[in-house]
Amino acid sequence: PCVGTGSAAATAITFTAGDGTVAMSRLTTRADETNDSGTVDMGYHHGHANVIYVPDRYATIQAALDNAFSGERVVVRDGNYYERVDFHGRAIELASEHGVSVTRIGGTGAGSTVTFAAGEGRGSILRGFMISGGVANTGGGIYVDSTAPSIRLCDIAGNQATNSGGGVGGAFSRLELLTTSVRLNTAGSGGGGLWIGGAGSKPVLSHVFLEENAAGTGGGGASFAWATATLNQCLVARNTAAQGGGIDAYGTHLDVNSCTVADNGASTGSGGGLLCDSGPLDLANTIIAFNNRSGAAAAVTCVSGVTVTASCCDVFGNTGGDWTGCLAGLGGTAGNFSLDPLFCDPAGGDYGLHANSMCAPAMNPGCGSIGFTTATCAPEIYTVRADGLGEYATLQAAIDAAFDGIIVQAAPGTYTGTGNRDLDFKGKAITVESESGDAADTIIDCQGSTGDPHRGFYFHSGEDSTSLLRNFTIRGGRTGTSGTGAGICCVGGSGPKVEGCALHQNGAYDGGGLYCYQSNPIVAACSFTNCTASDAGGAIAAHTAAPEV
Repeated sequence: PCVGTGSAAATAITFTAGDGTVAMSRLTTRADETNDSGTVDMGYHHGHANVIYVPDRYATIQAALDNAFSGERVVVRDGNYYERVDFHGRAIELASEHGVSVTRIGGTGAGSTVTFAAGEGRGSILRGFMISGGVANTGGGIYVDSTAPSIRLCDIAGNQATNSGGGVGGAFSRLELLTTSVRLNTAGSGGGGLWIGGAGSKPVLSHVFLEENAAGTGGGGASFAWATATLNQCLVARNTAAQGGGIDAYGTHLDVNSCTVADNGASTGSGGGLLCDSGPLDLANTIIAFNNRSGAAAAVTCVSGVTVTASCCDVFGNTGGDWTGCLAGLGGTAGNFSLDPLFCDPAGGDYGLHANSMCAPAMNPGCGSIGFTTATCAPEIYTVRADGLGEYATLQAAIDAAFDGIIVQAAPGTYTGTGNRDLDFKGKAITVESESGDAADTIIDCQGSTGDPHRGFYFHSGEDSTSLLRNFTIRGGRTGTSGTGAGICCVGGSGPKVEGCALHQNGAYDGGGLYCYQSNPIVAACSFTNCTASDAGGAIAAHTAAPEV
């Protein structure tokens, strides 16, 4: 049969093989595949593969795009390609062969490096490139105008915008940005890393790293205007701007889920982490920490007409305040709190969490993971030595310095004297443990007497099972003629967990080893030897209490 005979343009048809492979073919008038003029002559039939390789078939990326049909794939071999690329509305996947580390599209400095400005949709995909060297009014690295492309697994770095969007910029866009780094870009106005504006814009950023970008006005990392912007599992760190060091949003519904916003700076003192004006802000499972350390900007600044919701968020260490301003009243509700998130190595750019961070999923099962990643490093540990030469001079000094999630670890030895007895957790959800895990070689010797009473530990501030005492020998406690709990005393509704401890030769009026009053401690794998009481419970005494032993 004849296909498209008499047409003034070539025709594309698709053949599907038995194995499911799809091949596209063009019917042309000439053997060199020039297919834009002339009448179709069935004498020539040129098979055209789904994948076009650069530079194998075309010397430049743009030439490959210009000669590809929608639905085809252009794959670029490793190397540096210094050119500007425009999709021209085609639904094509442009991908590197071996990834971002070995394939770069370097702009010429005379416009955006990559352009989507002809109605491209989700079928227009950019995957696996470093995008650098672009200089434009808007969107130095990538320009998106009235389009909805998908950009994946890219590194957008070292681009400039004289106006907005140093890395990525454009208007009326439904951009999808996935698993991509946007870093070291600059903008004279808003959005050092990214700027999207215009009614109907709905950018979605997932697993995006916005780092070390700078903007002259607002939004060092990203800026949005009259948009609905969604950020999922994103890191916004070490960006700077006059205001909104991390993110600036105007007239925008900003939805921030499971993100980390840290170490950003706003030079004018407004919105070290985020600045929002005239639009709702929804925060969930997000860390906003250590923003504007050199200035006075609060974690979040709201200008007017902003409603805020927040759940399971940690807002901590922001120079101008944490749960203040438009966040006031939200701290301590809906799983929100203010504790050091215990980043692994923020100075080195690692914003993962120590395993004992209260933002780690294991430490906060009610909320699950808080922040952009579930990756953890070794727990944060405060060390103590019996000779006083550890990180902290005494056990109590380490406990006093600790906050929820910290581990205080004692090296083997015998701990005596002030600061190593009468120890008080002060309600903290911390772990105090022996380094070796063997109670026999890590000893707290209370050296108490009737005239000079001392005990091992005193729990009285509502501690629960997240306050953990583990693997010590506690001996020599004495509480005088009417004292209680010479080894461990639990009162005031406390319920700590005590594991692997040996309580030996402690003496009290009640509860020589352990005394419980209106408290419910959990005691596991502990031993009580030669403990005495002049009234009741040489080993354990419990009054209106229900210890689990």
